[in-house]
Amino acid sequence: MNNQLCENNKAGLFVTVWFSIFEISTSTLSSCNAGHEYPVFRRSSGEYELKESDNLPPLAAMEDMEYENTSVVMQDGDALFLYTDGVPEAKNLSGDRFGTDKMLEILNKNKESSLDVQLGKLKEEIDGFAGEGDPFDDVTMLIFRVGK
Repeated sequence: MNNQLCENNKAGLFVTVWFSIFEISTSTLSSCNAGHEYPVFRRSSGEYELKESDNLPPLAAMEDMEYENTSVVMQDGDALFLYTDGVPEAKNLSGDRFGTDKMLEILNKNKESSLDVQLGKLKEEIDGFAGEGDPFDDVTMLIFRVGK
């Protein structure tokens, strides 16, 4: 796919992709991050944290780029949070950015809540932060937890 996107790409466009397969029978999450935002993991008894390793260049950035999967076995209660850059890059009227630190703070503050409450609280905080300003980018979020 990368090489096909590189063909006739005179404008130098690229696409970020986070692709993953979760194998239910083994609870194994196999992923490839091509320039997308860092995924956020939480072990059942821990905090939400950025997984900053294994981030490869976006698709169409360079021909013949090799992309490799990483794998993690998730346990009951472990969670994964994915988001687009519109979350940390949300801006207020002063031009300040929401940021990943604030995103993690809110997720961890609500980590014992249901997943829909976690997403709702985060969306409320982003909207409150941005205020009446125009959205910088789309705000797309996905969260899932293994087991309970």
